[in-house]
Amino acid sequence: MAVAVGAPFFAVSTTSPLLQWWFAASGHRRAADPCFLYAASNVGSLLALLSYPLWLEPNLSLVQQSRLWQWGYVALAALLAACALGLWKSASRAPPDVVASVVARSVETLSSRRRFRWVLLSFAPSSLMLGVTTYLSSEVAVAPSLWIIPLALYLLTFVLVFASRPILPEPLLVRALPVALVALVMVINLQATQPIGWLMLLHVVAFFLATMLCHGRLAADRPETAHLTEFFLWMSVGGVLGGLFNALLAPVLFRSVAEYPVGLVLACFLALAPSARGQTAPITPTAPNPNASLRVDVLWSALPGLLILGLLWAASTARLHPDPALAGLIFGPPALVCYFFSRRPLRFALGLGAMLLAGNLFDGKKAACSTPRAVFSASIV
Repeated sequence: MAVAVGAPFFAVSTTSPLLQWWFAASGHRRAADPCFLYAASNVGSLLALLSYPLWLEPNLSLVQQSRLWQWGYVALAALLAACALGLWKSASRAPPDVVASVVARSVETLSSRRRFRWVLLSFAPSSLMLGVTTYLSSEVAVAPSLWIIPLALYLLTFVLVFASRPILPEPLLVRALPVALVALVMVINLQATQPIGWLMLLHVVAFFLATMLCHGRLAADRPETAHLTEFFLWMSVGGVLGGLFNALLAPVLFRSVAEYPVGLVLACFLALAPSARGQTAPITPTAPNPNASLRVDVLWSALPGLLILGLLWAASTARLHPDPALAGLIFGPPALVCYFFSRRPLRFALGLGAMLLAGNLFDGKKAACSTPRAVFSASIV
């Protein structure tokens, strides 16, 4: 693994920040912000992801693929050498003010809080991508290549947020995400499995919106050129931690695909919370007292879950068997209340979590809930 995968992966993964640093020192007119190259690299990753199962694997044998990769690495080395030669030649021709500006940026200091925010904003989409893939594959549909869709969208978000010009306006994404998440939580609580196409579309759209906003906040908070290598390093750390959480910790901590709801709640809060440099999201009002506002948000966020528990209690007391009308009555009003929380990111995210926790008591195949005592016990727990 270390020789066949580790060494080539390390060599290839380090070229992206290296080339961006070289470009920043080249004196090019766009050298001040080379992050568009990161978008270009993710376009390449996206094309590779789609081309391998659709074209390379069906048409080439393993021996042919091995030879193709060998020539690919030779071409990569040649192109890197050409870039190094171009940088060496352009260094002597670069205007002094350009070189001085690149060096001057190195005085910018990065706080631990800002680094931790980068890790969180990359951790949540990585965990959410694996969570939605596992959930769709185990709870909705079993398809051999289903994992390609979330991964392709994950790479696409990097392309879009690091592009030279914004393609999808952030205010539109901020307003669309609460609608998608409320609908998604209702579908999860209802344990719906049909129609498969629409269910998969809802999961994928919610994942794409949350990931776009998290990665968009990352792109907006990127540092000056001198610290871009460290920026991408912390991004990678967050992505690795997200993968480790889903692959190693979640199977030990949870008996179901609970990492998916956890990722939804975390990504929701990070996507809608105040942005990196002191600016607030378009729908987030400024609270006069942060501590008091935090306590109020935590208290109010329990309301959707308590409503579900109360309605489940009433349905169980009346011994009503579940049907679409009853399920809509149980989960519809709490979902509406939760949506009205969307202007308060923490309250909204915790409200979604409360709905998901309370929704575990709903059994769409038997009764709305086994007994009133079960609802009361679960509400205490």
